[in-house]
Amino acid sequence: MPLKSIVFIAPPFGGRAGAQVLPLAPPVLPFMAALTHRFRPDLDVRLIDTNREKIDPAEVQADIVGITVLTPLAPWAYRLADRLRARGVTVVLGGWHATVMPDEAGAHADAVVVGEAESVWEQVLNDADAGTLKGIYHGDRAGLGGLPAPEVSLLKHFYPFGSFFTQRGCPHSCSFCSIRSFYGPDIRQRPIDEVVAEVAASPYRFFLNADDNVWGTDVGRSIELFREMSAALRRKWWFGSADLLSVQGDRGAELLKWAQRAGMTSVMVGWESVNPVTLREYNAVTKHGGRAAEAVKMIKSHGIDVIAYFILGGASDRPEDFRRTLELCDALGIVGHPVLLHPLPGTKLLDEYAGRLYPELDWSYYDGGYAVFGHDEQAMSPEFRE
Repeated sequence: MPLKSIVFIAPPFGGRAGAQVLPLAPPVLPFMAALTHRFRPDLDVRLIDTNREKIDPAEVQADIVGITVLTPLAPWAYRLADRLRARGVTVVLGGWHATVMPDEAGAHADAVVVGEAESVWEQVLNDADAGTLKGIYHGDRAGLGGLPAPEVSLLKHFYPFGSFFTQRGCPHSCSFCSIRSFYGPDIRQRPIDEVVAEVAASPYRFFLNADDNVWGTDVGRSIELFREMSAALRRKWWFGSADLLSVQGDRGAELLKWAQRAGMTSVMVGWESVNPVTLREYNAVTKHGGRAAEAVKMIKSHGIDVIAYFILGGASDRPEDFRRTLELCDALGIVGHPVLLHPLPGTKLLDEYAGRLYPELDWSYYDGGYAVFGHDEQAMSPEFRE
């Protein structure tokens, strides 16, 4: 039977805490809608953000349901997928978790998209149309020119923040991060004029830049991008993630000047740990450079706020590292964003911690709020860490 409709669903980002009213429009949904309409403009596409609306599997009407899966949201996504398939609805799973755990995801889906969808989504739609869906589709790491603009008009709710991305990949290889497992070791960049045109045309005024590192791959290219954004955009502001290393280079001040003029209001940097042993274990030393504290002060001097990510409770951490983290934030006048270490699928860290993990905890506990492994230090009990 020919395809007529498809529904894309974003699981509740709160994980075990349930749905939360987030200010950010779910980035994947409107992009997948645009990608679908590029190949099949005739299809009825609907978007469901379960952070904003309840979903009853018995009432979902669609020929295909696509669900994007992050690790702590996987159990929820699997339960929904199972109930939809029991009704005869075709389910396709994709995203980070489905990519690194395709066999697990495949037990709950008619098809799994491994990796990036752009190169295989047309084939998925054609096969579904013909009733010949394959179990797994492997997306290529293709170039990023000519991507469709997200169809944000299909979102049913108001969101203060939209999102955009300019590249995929990160030059660093931290052991806790799965970026390379998903995007590969090479950095791919979108044409600058296409990025600027998309942001300029967007109805949003505030954005998350979803790049894994907004300036850490090619400082010269970042400066050029920010120059073009500053010239073309008016009353548009954004924030994103970056390293501390890049601003310590010869063009650091120039980079920050144009980032601020392009509308950057704050940056989330990976400090990761105040414990030097832990930092080495995470292979995250190079992200700091030799003058991390100076880099933070330099960023702030250009009118950009700093939010620092800290991963606490690792195997080499001790109780005093929690206190030292807070003291560092106070000394630098920055916001700290702490998470507990949770080794994710697709990372080197998961292999290193495999023998320590609590087997009774499913993926919904892997959101940074729970102690998911045993610690050798008696004082570092799960209760203390949490």
